[in-house]
Amino acid sequence: MIFILVLAGLIGGAALYGWNLYQEAGENPLKTDEETVEITVESNDNFSRLFSRLDRQGLVKNLLLTRIYFKNNPV
Repeated sequence: MIFILVLAGLIGGAALYGWNLYQEAGENPLKTDEETVEITVESNDNFSRLFSRLDRQGLVKNLLLTRIYFKNNPV
């Protein structure tokens, strides 16, 4: 019984941690404290290309979670 309670606590903690990472990826996806960031959008850019380019520049905290967040929460 104790094993099940410990396992449930670990799973719950991991789920809460993952949910917080997911929310942070949508609310604050960039690695900057600047209030304004200037981004050049090319004519053939889509969301995925834009965030991939920002990720290559080291500006995105978590590219996968950011993509998932905005796919499930369109602006």
